[in-house]
Amino acid sequence: MDFRLVILKVFTRKHQLSLQADAMTLLQQILTDHEITNTEDAIQSLEILAKEYLLQDDCSTIVTKPLLQRVYETVVEKSTAAVTDGSQSSEIWDPDHHLYFIDAFEMPRWHYSLERKAFEKAIQKPNIAGSAESKAMFLRDRYNIIKQIILRNENFSPPAFAGKDRANYLKLTSTKNLLGRAGGRFLLFGMLTRSPEGRLCLEDLDGIVPLNISNTVKSIRLYQTGWLIIAAGPQ
Repeated sequence: MDFRLVILKVFTRKHQLSLQADAMTLLQQILTDHEITNTEDAIQSLEILAKEYLLQDDCSTIVTKPLLQRVYETVVEKSTAAVTDGSQSSEIWDPDHHLYFIDAFEMPRWHYSLERKAFEKAIQKPNIAGSAESKAMFLRDRYNIIKQIILRNENFSPPAFAGKDRANYLKLTSTKNLLGRAGGRFLLFGMLTRSPEGRLCLEDLDGIVPLNISNTVKSIRLYQTGWLIIAAGPQ
């Protein structure tokens, strides 16, 4: 069975990953070797591979065969270890073999690079005393990470092939793109803030716009300043 469309749906449309030709061939070979014949099982297997790929330190938006092969071998090793652990479940477990304390200063700090469209390790070493730019960097990285999670959701990803669905996906608009487009309906992602006059606003990396919530539908949810939200409505 040809799973190319399913592979593109999971890797390209959902996770924003581009596959080289030999990587596409490898994925189809993996599905064939494991005798996967239906779409549901194929999607589940591809999701596991895609998520494991995104955990790699050297992953990029272009998937290569060597790295994908390494990811596949890692998944197989984890599955084998899980089966082995399950067969030994009757034995007494030693907590020291399952608990490990990690020093916060040994944890690498990651930030999202808008230029490379990938996560990179920060060069600076962790320090208990933050710099003057620490808060701005924290808010920017938090914004970028959450935005990438949203964009990798299938509802916000444009279809890989042209068609009627390509115009119906949810598209986030930057505040700077609202200029001169009065009357249109937009979907914005940003942080709730207050202007110096006390007015509720939405702020992203490009600017800030005031919000009119007089016609907002009431709900049981609580929203407050500092939260990152998706706001929809006319300008």
